[in-house]
Amino acid sequence: MNVIAQTSDGLLWLGCPDGLVRFDGVTFDRPFNTTLPQQNISALWVDPDGSLWVGYTFGGISRLHESQISDLSNGLPDNTVYSIVRDADKTLWATTPKGVYYLSGAKWEQIGPQQGYEGNSYFLSMGLLRDGSLWIDGGPHAWMKKPGKPGFVPIEPKKLVASIYNIDDTNKSGKAHDLIEELSNYFEIHPRFVNGKVIEDSSGSIWSLTSDALDHFRWTTQASNEKSLSSDSLARQGTPYGEAINALFEDREGNIWAGEIGGLLQFRPSKLRTVESYGKILAPTIAPDLHGGVWIGSSKNDGVMSVNGDVETPWPSLHGATSFIASGNDETTWFLSRVAFNTPYKSAGCIHRLKEGKIDCIAYPDDVDPRSAVSMLPDPRGGYIFLSIQGIYRFMGNAWLPGTGLPGLAQAPPLRMFSGENGDIWFTYPDNHIAVITKSGVRNYTAANGLSIGAILALSVQHGDVWAAGTKGVEHLLSQQFVPLRSADPTTFASADGIAQTAQGDLWINASSGLFLIKHSELKFTEKDPTHKVSVELFDQNDGLLGGTIGFRSGPSLVQSGGRIWAARAQGVSWVDPGKMIRNEIAPVAVVVSIASDGILHGISPAPRFPALVHAVRFMYTAASLTRPDKVNFRYRLEGSDPDWITVGDRRATTYTDLRPGTYQFEVEAENEDGVWSVRPSVASFTIAPAFYQTGWFKTLCMASLLLALWGLFAWRSKRLRARVHSRLEAVHDERDRIARELHDTLMQSMQGLILQIQAWSQDGLDRRHLEMERAANSATTALREGRERILALRLTSSDKPNLLSELRKAGEYWALRVTSVFDIRVKGEFRELQTKAFEEIVEIAREAIRNAAIHSKACHILVALEYASHALTLTVSDDGEGLPAYVLAAGILPGHWGLVGMKERAKALEAKLSLHNRPQGGAEMKLVVPCKQAYGKEVPSKWAIVKRTY
Repeated sequence: MNVIAQTSDGLLWLGCPDGLVRFDGVTFDRPFNTTLPQQNISALWVDPDGSLWVGYTFGGISRLHESQISDLSNGLPDNTVYSIVRDADKTLWATTPKGVYYLSGAKWEQIGPQQGYEGNSYFLSMGLLRDGSLWIDGGPHAWMKKPGKPGFVPIEPKKLVASIYNIDDTNKSGKAHDLIEELSNYFEIHPRFVNGKVIEDSSGSIWSLTSDALDHFRWTTQASNEKSLSSDSLARQGTPYGEAINALFEDREGNIWAGEIGGLLQFRPSKLRTVESYGKILAPTIAPDLHGGVWIGSSKNDGVMSVNGDVETPWPSLHGATSFIASGNDETTWFLSRVAFNTPYKSAGCIHRLKEGKIDCIAYPDDVDPRSAVSMLPDPRGGYIFLSIQGIYRFMGNAWLPGTGLPGLAQAPPLRMFSGENGDIWFTYPDNHIAVITKSGVRNYTAANGLSIGAILALSVQHGDVWAAGTKGVEHLLSQQFVPLRSADPTTFASADGIAQTAQGDLWINASSGLFLIKHSELKFTEKDPTHKVSVELFDQNDGLLGGTIGFRSGPSLVQSGGRIWAARAQGVSWVDPGKMIRNEIAPVAVVVSIASDGILHGISPAPRFPALVHAVRFMYTAASLTRPDKVNFRYRLEGSDPDWITVGDRRATTYTDLRPGTYQFEVEAENEDGVWSVRPSVASFTIAPAFYQTGWFKTLCMASLLLALWGLFAWRSKRLRARVHSRLEAVHDERDRIARELHDTLMQSMQGLILQIQAWSQDGLDRRHLEMERAANSATTALREGRERILALRLTSSDKPNLLSELRKAGEYWALRVTSVFDIRVKGEFRELQTKAFEEIVEIAREAIRNAAIHSKACHILVALEYASHALTLTVSDDGEGLPAYVLAAGILPGHWGLVGMKERAKALEAKLSLHNRPQGGAEMKLVVPCKQAYGKEVPSKWAIVKRTY
């Protein structure tokens, strides 16, 4: 790897002998290797607009901007491009073995003495100072060009080194002076490699590969406010990094990247710090001291130390493996220790007591094995309580007393013992049990109080809150009931062995998977809603936390002191200052890398257009948040498809299927490990072409066809309705004709006869016309009755319930009484309700037929037969009289009468079949067959029935 650069989107670009490599913190790829003019890359430069300038080992420079590559080599020699720099005056410069060049328009121009540069070195390097000045190093000579000035001026190489790396060179002795000398010598011997071998980071530290190792120089401020330079050499597995590293680079988040032969190395600031002890601490025990620091001991090996701030002080006189440390209110600190971890029973071991700088040794109780010692804390009633696996003891006046002297405690020894903020002692047990010793007695908490976390390994009794951590999780004491602390993963807090709450209300939990932080705002939600799942922040080995937890620990694994949180892990002690924790405030820039349609990759610029009926559209996206790329989360949305943002965690690809035609805009945002989201989303637009049946013209054609069909249907329906109205008007007209005929046949004839009688009477005397007057009265009565019958028939409405059988019976019985005939009626089939119109017409036809049989046929017996069938209604009126004259059967009418004419007209209105004939045995017969649709209002089911019902 020859060179490293970073574009404005946060992506790292690695210039290698075999091509240009892009790195987002997770994936290496080579998106432009097939389009670059060369593969062996020697120089990189990034412009503020995101353009990447690429220089090649065999000459030439290209510009990569928005995925487009432009060749800008005109005027350059076919030699290695050592460096590319844009100065404060926005001029682009390049160095090669043939000299120094600047870009003028689209052509490179070489500078020389006329610009103040008189170098002739084959190897050159170039860079910018903090004030924007451009410098050139050519070995024994150096030049500088200030912003706005027309040319270069010489500068002493040592002063240039001091200016580049901000080193105070006024003191001609000391480490800073030695560093200037070392770097100046390197500049003189290796001017070509200066840019990649020595860098200054954002904190002012200097990273150098000038020796055989990777050296890190840091400035520290002494008590006298003087700056001094300290350094350390970084090595991996005994081999110095410097032997394999070719390039150094600091990214915008403060990470240092080193490109070596075997790959890419990252050095990043850790959120947590490690106690750098004088010896390795195994299975440590920790406790806050009385002065804002902590005590650290080891239960595996010899040694105790105190840490206050960054000062670590060993205490060799506190020898022995230490299992527990505690400080009392009387300025006394207790150390439970033994000579070594594997010492036999009753070997030398004691309880060290430190008070006022003096250490004395107190023997364990006679029947206690020092290896079973657990803890020792001040008793709120006075003295101390000592806990061992073998039992509980009180230490009073330099004497040991067995037990606590209090009733109410469980017989089995507790697992651990903790001190409350008011001096109370809290015992924890393996079976959901906590006991508290106060000045007034013992208080117990059990499963009845909600405890359900199994063996209780840690307690935090601080700031008025009680938190318990056990093998099955963490619980909070609220109103004398323990309430579980829940998270999205139910196993998050399992087997936590350390817990502490800060004065700000934040909760810290030490568990096997790491150190968890839960903000006070999240905990407030749980007080309102116990089922609320809290959001947690995890700190693990990648954040500087030492690995592993201990299966059984005597003392707490998490304590607060001096504003810091101290965590005891299997490999040592880590600490963090919550108020000064390093946070990544750099907002990640999400990038849509590519779009694929049905497996075919497309670029994002210009916006791709996909063919019709594309099935799957896949988006690949990333975000170069390089400090903790494993903790980068994403959310996206597809405008036109998604109503809101979709959060997907660390997934870096998504697929949409069966999208409708149209133009879409895919947006993606990223969140870094400290919850900082992208300032603006990355956007990729694309278009899906429509199929022919999805186009506007096709939809317009379909709409026009539909409208045309609807118009045709409307016209056809209108025609049907007009036909129906016309038919009804004809029926009304026919009804008027019928009434006229009936009035003529009945009422008018009768009234005419009456008029003639009256005229005759007026010419004769009344005494001679009694018989005629009686006949006239009878005729008037008959005419009045017939007129009334016709009026009643006309007044029949659809609101009357039509009863055909009843009407037929009334008509038959009426005429049977007047002509002394016998009337009979027969019905076949199941009764069915008739349409009103059909009822009216059938009744009138039947009345006329019965009347004709009674008056004209002179029948002795009249029979009416009614048959209800599914396909038709059949009415038959027959008699045994004289029958119909031949001329009536031939003509179908009786001249001068309108009865038969009316019957035929009514039958035609019903679309019914009416037949008249004489019976062989004598008499006449009228037969009427009415189709089911006209009679009942329903059709016989057929394959066109649905269509007919629709219209």
